[in-house]
Amino acid sequence: MKKLISLCLFLFAVILVQAQTADETLEWLRAKQPEIQVLYTGKLGRNTDDIVKLTIGDASIKASTTNDNITIGWEKIKDVTNKFTEITIVGDELLDGRNVYIKLRASSSTAEKYVKALKHMANLKGAKMIKVDLF
Repeated sequence: MKKLISLCLFLFAVILVQAQTADETLEWLRAKQPEIQVLYTGKLGRNTDDIVKLTIGDASIKASTTNDNITIGWEKIKDVTNKFTEITIVGDELLDGRNVYIKLRASSSTAEKYVKALKHMANLKGAKMIKVDLF
């Protein structure tokens, strides 16, 4: 009887505790988007002043200017890193022998949470991200 009660409690806990869905993560990323600034991308050049829009979609994340854009599909994200207030999203597509990327800036508290949400979304969409703790 004790085992049955323990099993029921365990199953109840598993059902009760659910991870955030892709839709919920996408909604949160979009809600925090006004706090995020695009610095530059690996395709559009460094420190371009004319980057006008960051678009976070169901299938990809995109930084666009009036003349060009870079789109990285969620499943194509290779890595997402955070250095203080700078977030770097690296795609697996190559351009001139280097991976395409988008650099963003946010406050330090927002940046940490944003990186976790970006990684979570990429993993939900099937990205094969680099594991930091391999050794």
